[in-house]
Amino acid sequence: MPHNPGPGSTRLPDILPPEPSSNLPENYFSRLTDGAVVSISRVFSWLWVGTLLVVLSNVVGRFFLNSGSIAIEELAWHFFGAGMMLTMAYSVVTNEHVRVDVFFEKMSLKAQCWIELLLLVFLVFPILLIITVDLFEYAYRSWAQGERSVAASGLPYRFIIKTIFPAGLVLLTIALLSRASRLFTLVVGFPKRLL
Repeated sequence: MPHNPGPGSTRLPDILPPEPSSNLPENYFSRLTDGAVVSISRVFSWLWVGTLLVVLSNVVGRFFLNSGSIAIEELAWHFFGAGMMLTMAYSVVTNEHVRVDVFFEKMSLKAQCWIELLLLVFLVFPILLIITVDLFEYAYRSWAQGERSVAASGLPYRFIIKTIFPAGLVLLTIALLSRASRLFTLVVGFPKRLL
């Protein structure tokens, strides 16, 4: 949604794509946070091109050159997992995530926002915190042990992919905090809505 600043205000860049399905107002925090999440996700979206190239090279190697590689197969899974985890927050920011709104569609927008806000605060954020902390410990143990693939010709440095999982959840949490702030702006009027 375009931002028309009043006199003496600083114009924020219009970074985000249009969000036709969202009626949530933006605030200063959400504008900056959503812009950062979109920028980070766009950089990591190139992992999907890498995934495609690695899978194609694996298919060509296995079926046409008769020479498969465990390392390339593992790399495809690593790229896929990293692409999924590091771009998941983008769907929240752009409101493109899958929703089943069987009950919500009959409620007012304000009621929908209150329910979503309460679910975020009392269910989603605590679960994300627990999982993220556990995954960082999981990644740290992998790094401390110098973990590598169980296959002799597999990839080393298994801690890299294990660190990407909690990093993706941190990015998702940031996107959800931004959404929560927009919900709060709509139902309470704070933080102040951007015009």
